[in-house]
Amino acid sequence: AGAFYFGDEPIWVIVVWTLFTVFVIGPAVLLSLAAENELQGHWRSARRFNKLAGRITWGRLGRLYRRHGDALGFVAHRQAEKGLALLEDLAVQPLPASVYGTVRIWKLSLLLRLRQWERALQFCTTVHEWGTLGQAAQARLCVARALAEMGQIDRALHGLQLVALSPRLVGAKQNLLCATRVAVTA
Repeated sequence: AGAFYFGDEPIWVIVVWTLFTVFVIGPAVLLSLAAENELQGHWRSARRFNKLAGRITWGRLGRLYRRHGDALGFVAHRQAEKGLALLEDLAVQPLPASVYGTVRIWKLSLLLRLRQWERALQFCTTVHEWGTLGQAAQARLCVARALAEMGQIDRALHGLQLVALSPRLVGAKQNLLCATRVAVTA
């Protein structure tokens, strides 16, 4: 529809697509790269990608991404407790439910990557609302991983089964589900 409106001046179509690419697709790609680097323990790169996504994304959401980058920066400098405290501070700010879920997942994932299994389980017991169904499934998978690492294989397999039985979630979280299955059964 936009192309019809700007039919006399096609340069505007190019401008609109460029803006869309920079401000919508760009942050999503940067956050994906940040998550991949965080998963591999490349904290500095993850921090850099989060900070860049935060600069492109304006407003409170951009500030949230930059703060997550700051938390990862603390971890990179071997100050994990400061990073976790920063994520905890983010979780007490007034945010929409889905954003609360994202911040909680960030903290839970960081606890797992730091191999703090018991602390991750304690954190999960204090959270009653994960935001979205996808975030709740991701939290279940993280809990299953922590349980498996602590030797509670039966409980971990039960958690995996609950996620695997939801057809809507399996497709979206398939890679995470497979990685958690491997970690539980290893």
